[in-house]
Amino acid sequence: MSTDDRPAGSPEGLSRADRSEKRRRGTTKVRGAALRAAKPSPLPPHPEGLKPSIWPPLALLAAIALAGWSPLAAFVAVGVVLAYAAATRNNRRQHLLYAYIQGHRQFRAGDYEAALANFEDMENGGFSPPAVVRAIGLTNYNLGRWAEAASYLEDVPDRTPEESGALGHALLELGELPQAIEVLDGIEDPPPVVRVTRAVADLKAGRPRDAARKLEAVLDQAGGGQAPAAEPYLGARYWLGTVLRDLGEEERGTRLLGELYDLDPSYHDVAVILGRPLPARETEEGDGSS
Repeated sequence: MSTDDRPAGSPEGLSRADRSEKRRRGTTKVRGAALRAAKPSPLPPHPEGLKPSIWPPLALLAAIALAGWSPLAAFVAVGVVLAYAAATRNNRRQHLLYAYIQGHRQFRAGDYEAALANFEDMENGGFSPPAVVRAIGLTNYNLGRWAEAASYLEDVPDRTPEESGALGHALLELGELPQAIEVLDGIEDPPPVVRVTRAVADLKAGRPRDAARKLEAVLDQAGGGQAPAAEPYLGARYWLGTVLRDLGEEERGTRLLGELYDLDPSYHDVAVILGRPLPARETEEGDGSS
């Protein structure tokens, strides 16, 4: 285990692996936050301390440019590229950089399992600068692995508002409500997805009217009934509809949930709440698994 896995400010001085395991064992059984992961934050193109060498591409460009002028010069330039490749074939730094580049590409493509394997290879190899910690945290977040996501994201320095929102969401899913609220309240100028997550935290803390007020504000600022049919506005409709029904505003809450069903009938359990059928594809998958 690398020393980077025990940052000085980590809770209780535990490693990220130990914190993740402790969270999994101690997770409070709560109703999920019913928020689908937002578009992932972009990862840096390369981790701190590892940058690709500029010499091979420069030599290759030189070979192309010289090919029409002097075959010998082009041959020499290609030789430089091949010599560099041979010299760095077993270079640990090159392997680490390649793993990150591969993981970065897979992350952007949404292949989170493959990306995670590459990022974890770097950490297991004793190399885990902030970019790798961020990458592992965000990848676990997009896989719905809340314990691992929280344990890595809380170690990321200078988190973006979206990354802090992801941390707050993960903590909320784990039932760590006070910690989630602390993280979410610490975000300056929070984006809509963070505001919806914060409203859900209010609801879970037993403050349904505060939650409803926050959710209404998010939807109103996005055009009310014309709010986009995407997260976090789908989640805002879902939670506002359910909380209004709980507060006795049955008609208004049901109308909101009906709008959500029309936009995305497979969203969480909205079809069950309304007593309406699931989409045909969902029903067929359910029949096939029984």
